[in-house]
Amino acid sequence: MFLSKRCPLIRSYGAIRFNAKAKVSSEWQAFGSFYFMIAQVKFNELEGGSMLTTNIAWDNALSWSWENAINALEATLCKVSSSIAKFHRLAPPTLILSSHNIPSKVARDLAVNRALQMIKQNNSKLTKVVLARTNASKGVLGAVSQV
Repeated sequence: MFLSKRCPLIRSYGAIRFNAKAKVSSEWQAFGSFYFMIAQVKFNELEGGSMLTTNIAWDNALSWSWENAINALEATLCKVSSSIAKFHRLAPPTLILSSHNIPSKVARDLAVNRALQMIKQNNSKLTKVVLARTNASKGVLGAVSQV
């Protein structure tokens, strides 16, 4: 409802049950056959930097006013900032030496396109693909960065 091609950094997260015809397991009963959400606050890692983003949605017709949305965001940001402050006091200084996604964006895009081509074939047994990605980082705990 609030997604737009003009805002490519807004992502929805969620899942669909693998077999919608099977009996609903206990962990899915609260969600039905699927569950998707948009993060209110998200930390985005980009090439050459990072950014903290927020998503604000309101609709006075649905009884969720701009003021409600801002108050909810402020409450979340207070929780996040107090957690970061606690973490900063507890965590030793760390220097990140390298960080990369596995698979890379290029490799992931190729795999997705290959899977979509297989799904589109008339007699394909492939109907669904589960994608996963991880990040590998190397760092030094207790490091002091010098400028």
